Amino acid sequence: MAQFELNLDPFSQLSAGVQTTGFSLAGVVNIAHLSGVNGFCLTYNGSKHGFTEQSVAMLVSLAPKARFNLRLPPKPDLVQAAIDLPVQQVTFTGEDLFKNHKKDLTTFVTKLKQQNRLVSIHIEPNVNELRQAYKLEADYVELNVSKFGASMHAPTQAAEREQLAILAKTAVKNQLGVA
Repeated sequence: MAQFELNLDPFSQLSAGVQTTGFSLAGVVNIAHLSGVNGFCLTYNGSKHGFTEQSVAMLVSLAPKARFNLRLPPKPDLVQAAIDLPVQQVTFTGEDLFKNHKKDLTTFVTKLKQQNRLVSIHIEPNVNELRQAYKLEADYVELNVSKFGASMHAPTQAAEREQLAILAKTAVKNQLGVA
């Protein structure tokens, strides 16, 4: 896994929403890569914020030694795009992934691994979802930290942090990388 992964989504939203001269996502990737960023992630749904498969391929070409991680919902056309693009990792995201897409995830994970792609699954911080990711033979899990980030009460923050730490240790013990 990349040691320092930059999420390009906020930059793409800025680029789509504000007309500025001299700002480009390609420039962000170049500067970040020169500054030591060795991984990039981008949420992709086929045409989000003006992104196309060609623009994703162009961004990947700007930092050829960096790991590119496409975050996407489990849909056949998007999985095929991830296979066709020169990305190294795919992270599945979405509401109730295992409830709504378990069969699809099984198929997609196998297909991506056959194409030498790393697979990550964005999960809620609970043992059941961690177990599901392990059974699917994911390479990584991405723990949802939104409850921890939204907590304003110190004891609640401590409890959320402890839950995240326990899950991360359990994942690593079971050969799953953690983001």
